[in-house]
Amino acid sequence: MFSSRGIVVTDPCTESHSLLQMLRERVSTRQWVRDDDASACVGCHREFSISNRKGLVLHAGTSIDTVYTLIFDTFQHHCRNCGGIFCGNCSSNRASTASSKDPVRVCRLCYRELTKHDVI
Repeated sequence: MFSSRGIVVTDPCTESHSLLQMLRERVSTRQWVRDDDASACVGCHREFSISNRKGLVLHAGTSIDTVYTLIFDTFQHHCRNCGGIFCGNCSSNRASTASSKDPVRVCRLCYRELTKHDVI
């Protein structure tokens, strides 16, 4: 939808519903996205670069905080439920899935879906 100024206006609820629908469809077909096919995080759309796809050469003296941030926030990770590729921030939750009783890394939307019945 466009505003009177020609600016794209999106409805967050519609976008969330569309993303949730896409993830539900992916879960039902269990499509594991190949690493090379992901150019950006499915959750926040942050682009992946060569340095944050899978590995990064660290130099002596790199702080542990920097290493932690690089590994857990900026690298790409697969959601073990839907197979999508997300940044560490968008895939920081862990939950049991249909294929694993032990908690595994899942994206935010899958986490909500997988744990929605856990709330009493």
